[in-house]
Amino acid sequence: MKNKDIENEETTKEKRKKPGKQDKISAKEEKKRRQALIKKKKEHIKRVKTIDRQIYILGGIFIFGFIAIAVHVGLYIQNESETAINNSYNTRSKVLEQTIQRGEIYDRNNNILAQTIINEDGTYYRQYPYNELFCHVVGSYDHGKMGLELYENYTMLGYKETLSKALSSDLSGNKIKGNSIVTTLDADLQKLCHDALGDYEGAVVVSNPKTGEILAMVSKPDFDPNTISQNWDTINADTRSVLLNRATKGLYAPGSTFKIVTLTEYIREHKDNYNDYNYVCSGSDTFNNAKIGCFHGEVHGSVDLEKSIAHSCNCSFANMGVNSSASSFRNTVEGFLFNQNLAINDFDISASSFKMDDNANEEEKVQCAIGQGTTLLTPLQNLMIISAVANKGTIMKPYVVDKVISSEGNIVKQNEPVALTTSAMTKEEADEVAKLLCSVCEYGTGKELSSLPFKCAGKTGSAEFSGSGESHAWFVGFAPYDDPQIAVSIIVEKQGTGSKYAVPIARKIFESALKEK
Repeated sequence: MKNKDIENEETTKEKRKKPGKQDKISAKEEKKRRQALIKKKKEHIKRVKTIDRQIYILGGIFIFGFIAIAVHVGLYIQNESETAINNSYNTRSKVLEQTIQRGEIYDRNNNILAQTIINEDGTYYRQYPYNELFCHVVGSYDHGKMGLELYENYTMLGYKETLSKALSSDLSGNKIKGNSIVTTLDADLQKLCHDALGDYEGAVVVSNPKTGEILAMVSKPDFDPNTISQNWDTINADTRSVLLNRATKGLYAPGSTFKIVTLTEYIREHKDNYNDYNYVCSGSDTFNNAKIGCFHGEVHGSVDLEKSIAHSCNCSFANMGVNSSASSFRNTVEGFLFNQNLAINDFDISASSFKMDDNANEEEKVQCAIGQGTTLLTPLQNLMIISAVANKGTIMKPYVVDKVISSEGNIVKQNEPVALTTSAMTKEEADEVAKLLCSVCEYGTGKELSSLPFKCAGKTGSAEFSGSGESHAWFVGFAPYDDPQIAVSIIVEKQGTGSKYAVPIARKIFESALKEK
């Protein structure tokens, strides 16, 4: 047994020294397993790197997006927050007014036009001492802000007050006092214009043509902003568009006041011989198929440029129009800022319209030359045209806010005159047109102004607006002729001739505004 045991032990040792087939397979598998592990590890590392890269990319996108949003919000706060706060649908201003007392609105002589009254129980309301007198230009607070109450909402809430001031207000329970507005308006002149327009519907706008300052702006029919809430249903149902500021939003045919532009075009096209112009008016005329007649068929006989404008001869101006270059005429008209959306602060102004193009026929040229047809403009735009004549061809930007003052009385912002265009007319054209417009006020359709102690220049108009021959009465003009201080634009709706209804209003304005000048 011992020998067998020794033999078996030696056999086992031999087997250990010489691996068999089973041992060889295990070694290969071990090698493969290690290679697979290495490969798997490499793939894992690759996946981790890919994920890391994606995380970095997503992180970068997120950070970039955050920065972009922050920049956008910052720019919005800086540039657009005023527009947002001034939006009548934005309720944020109501929240702000819990801690900020709305500032006042003054005329140029520091008369209060709008103020906030706080009751003993902490409630408040907006008061307008002049009732309906400034209702369209100053506007109203209730039932959707309008006028300056809307356009200067941001300013009067003092939205840029410091954080410390706002915090102090919250701790003390006292309201911050917002900024106040000092306007260019003159309460006495506003009342005069309002009374002069009387019970007629229409608009009166008065400015300084050299600066663009609006001195008065009246629109009728009007309303009392103090009682707008109580009378809202009646006002809203009124078919006369009581809330419409006719001075800036009303679009009318300019009628014969547009002859100022036609006259400018004729002088421009005939700069060497316009003084030789002559036309014989027989009360009516036909240009191909376009028939035109003077007011009430009046016969003016032989007329030059001066008599044509003084007597507002339709036939003579139709003759100028049909013989003008359509493209040149359009350029002249657009030089007076027609067909443009004018960016004017504190006004929502309707764009004027002049549609005559290079393919215009005789009828279109005739109608355009006398301010009829499809031509439309606002009283404010007509004021800008006559102001260009008064201001040597430069149209100043109309504005009604002179300055903004803080609750401490410091000037926060001071507005300065700005030119909208310096090339509506050349100085020579403006001087010649002004001289010709003097004849209107000396012996023509505006001769009622001839008895004033200073010279005036202007143009009357009767703008037809219906097939039955009804017309609006216009007058635009300035005074004194040799040193213009006041420019006016007046429209009296549905009343007839400018000489009968608009000129008397102009006379009252010139007489009152210039009595001490």
